[in-house]
Amino acid sequence: MKIGRFAKNRMSLGHSVALLLPVLLAACGGGDAKTGDGDANHHRGPLTAIFSCDSGGAELPASACIVGHQSKAGVGGSLKISDGGEVQNFSESEILDRLAAPRSDITLHQPFTILAQAGGDDNMVLRLQILESGQVVFQDEASRYGVIRIDSDNLSNKPVAGAEPPKTQAQMIKELNEAVDEMKRVNGR
Repeated sequence: MKIGRFAKNRMSLGHSVALLLPVLLAACGGGDAKTGDGDANHHRGPLTAIFSCDSGGAELPASACIVGHQSKAGVGGSLKISDGGEVQNFSESEILDRLAAPRSDITLHQPFTILAQAGGDDNMVLRLQILESGQVVFQDEASRYGVIRIDSDNLSNKPVAGAEPPKTQAQMIKELNEAVDEMKRVNGR
């Protein structure tokens, strides 16, 4: 059977595209030339570090887990962030200012390193989550002088199984209002 010129050219074009696709993906930053897979440490979306703190289920300002209580002198931890090549060792007042909210967000630029040491309080748990485009790609926690360390070289681009980003203030208020409404309904008010 004789193949017409048009059909023959379509087959060779399709074959060429199949051979060149991995190379094109790699050239565009979308994959490896040999496997077609993306680089495990290449992040395309914005990265956000979210610090939080709790003590026995109560949310506290994130700074409380690092600096500690004012009444307990000498129990403070530390925070050092290298972000996009700039290094900052946070002073106690900078930690209190920057991490004043129960959920404190810091935008990260590549390359980055975070080194956070919790204060000496046994009952406080410092948590760090790193989100990429809303997905949790790293999470860890520390208490009583424990250390959380992460850098962009060791960050997976796969979401952490079962991890959910912390709730926003609006979400927490909505849930609280729903709980109050449910209590009123149950109590007949």
